Amino acid sequence: RLMTENLRKARATDIYICSGKPQGETFQPRFTFHGFQYVEVSGLTSPPTLESVTGLVLHSDTPRVSSFSCSDSMVNRLFQNVVWTQRANFLDLPTDCPQRDERMGWTGDAQAYVATAAYNADIGAFYTKWLRELMESQRPSGTFPGYAPFPFQHGWDFGTAWADAGVICPWTIWQAYGDTRVIEACWEPMVRFMQWRTQTSQDNLGIAHGNAWGDWLAQGASTPLEYVDTIYFAISARLMSEMAAAIGHNEQSQQYAAQFERIKSAFATKYLNEDGSVNVNTQTAQALALFADLIPAEKREATGRHLAAMIAANGNHMSTGFLGTRPLLPVLSATGQNDLAVFLLQSREFPSWGYEITNGATTIWERWDSYTKEDGFGRHNASMNSFSHYAFGAVCEWMFRTLAGIDSGTPGYGQIIIAPHPAAPGSNGMHDPIQWVEASYDSIRGTIASNWKIADGKLMLSIDVPANTTAEVHVPAPSAQSITESGHPLDQADHVRVVRQEGDRVVVSVDSGHYAFVVDRAPPAAEAPLRTSKPADTSLNPQALDVRKMRRVQHWDFRDAGNLAAWNQRSNLRVDQRDGKAILVAIGPDPQVAVHFAPAIQGSFVVQLNANPHQGAESQFFWAGPGHGFNAQEQIKRHLNEAEQVNPYLFGGQSNQPVDRLRFDPFESFDAAANVGHMDVESISIYVPAGGQ
Repeated sequence: RLMTENLRKARATDIYICSGKPQGETFQPRFTFHGFQYVEVSGLTSPPTLESVTGLVLHSDTPRVSSFSCSDSMVNRLFQNVVWTQRANFLDLPTDCPQRDERMGWTGDAQAYVATAAYNADIGAFYTKWLRELMESQRPSGTFPGYAPFPFQHGWDFGTAWADAGVICPWTIWQAYGDTRVIEACWEPMVRFMQWRTQTSQDNLGIAHGNAWGDWLAQGASTPLEYVDTIYFAISARLMSEMAAAIGHNEQSQQYAAQFERIKSAFATKYLNEDGSVNVNTQTAQALALFADLIPAEKREATGRHLAAMIAANGNHMSTGFLGTRPLLPVLSATGQNDLAVFLLQSREFPSWGYEITNGATTIWERWDSYTKEDGFGRHNASMNSFSHYAFGAVCEWMFRTLAGIDSGTPGYGQIIIAPHPAAPGSNGMHDPIQWVEASYDSIRGTIASNWKIADGKLMLSIDVPANTTAEVHVPAPSAQSITESGHPLDQADHVRVVRQEGDRVVVSVDSGHYAFVVDRAPPAAEAPLRTSKPADTSLNPQALDVRKMRRVQHWDFRDAGNLAAWNQRSNLRVDQRDGKAILVAIGPDPQVAVHFAPAIQGSFVVQLNANPHQGAESQFFWAGPGHGFNAQEQIKRHLNEAEQVNPYLFGGQSNQPVDRLRFDPFESFDAAANVGHMDVESISIYVPAGGQ
């Protein structure tokens, strides 16, 4: 069966009535495009052949500018999946997905992915055009919206990290192409945005506000919004300082630099522990703090070790979402945990990029668990389950910048840094470690290439530096005496100058040209190979629970008018009480009902829904704590089967923050023409383990 649930309201159907020409007919749809992996053809008088349908690839003119291959075929497939996902979504604007009924320029996705996009394709003109639309979409308050263009007036004024795309994306385009005109074109809107950010901050710290999604689709505990907001407040201030200096606004540059230092100081006071760890216990929290440069230099390696320990405690699995995944591998490599970063890249176990590929992915999934071997497509409501969503493809930035080692020393690659990071031999106990990488990038200055290989006890590094540029090359080697270039010792090699020794790397400066370095010994072997294990499961499995052995802390009988009155936050949902029943009726898209309760709960809990969905329903619960928006919280979705009587449905949940609000979305998919949501509800209850809060 062709899966169409995740198209939502997008019909994705082309109908053509044949005229009966005996020589045959060809039909090509106009004014539309479709995102798909499989096509269903019906109505033919004879079975179609593979030649009956031709797929036409549509995307904006963003030529490919890079190549990547390595000794791990899965990683090569990952690179191709990222490229195809980018091609599918870069059509006029950077969309979230090409198949369902959104196809909008979501800003959070764009800022997380833009650096990878610049490595993969020439996006200068494409992003310059979209940034103009983003600047024009700026809200009256000064913030930037969750997507651009922004044709709706629904009050979604701000989402941390999403709004910051208005600063991060111009900075990234400037870094890639060295053209300050993009800064000048965006400058006034960016200044207004920073004014708004400053006005809404509290004591130089971020707050939880707006329609914020946070570390969207993370596995496990969520990262508090006020923490994420502080991180992106700092990032935007630092980037604004750099851009101000680039266009000659030196006084503003100093002001933004000083603002960044104030945020950094406030962050340290509230969040930073003496041992270098951050007191928000998620992988994303540690990674973002390092990524934003909020950790003092003398504590960065300690923070990296703490992050590695958290990953180890999770069975050497990552648990990051849209915001935490991009910085995870870069900060691991930058803090002495490069073997772990490469291990995560090569993992085939859930959640990982390799897990998607071993389960048939040809593009990047929206969720780590869009499909699982245990639940198939059933773990989540299919309507929010895209299989072409580039956010998690942001790992390609690290593959080029760190694994292959191609980086810019100055905006526009006038000065180049080549610093490959091979993993230590024997560091991967589950797969053959990556033994060679070949990568190239057609920069605005010309083609940069970095090819390295570990073989026969040696490390070989071959590079190409384009004309009219210079490069600083960081060769993994214990000393300059252990390196030759084109067969010559470094002190006898043409156009090669030894600059310094940095730990286990020799830094040399080279002019344009081709260079072949050989280190007479491979990097030292790892002390012990990394392996995955099953993380400790502290969650509650609702299927294995007997709520009679738990403590009920909240209960609402929807047939009782007094109980129902507590659920007074409603949208596009009518509740009819008649004949001793409570009937939920959807009257528009996104029907929902919410309640505020006290006292707040924390830790593991179970929501019990006693209901009879007459027509079946994809239902979900959201939860939130004081000062948090529902959209930042975890979602538990379940298909409620049709039944003749009211049945109990259990939804397991967990939060490391207080929870005092619950939202019920009884009909995740709503279509006035095809689905008139209708459900009998008896009650909703919340249970916690005996002895829980």
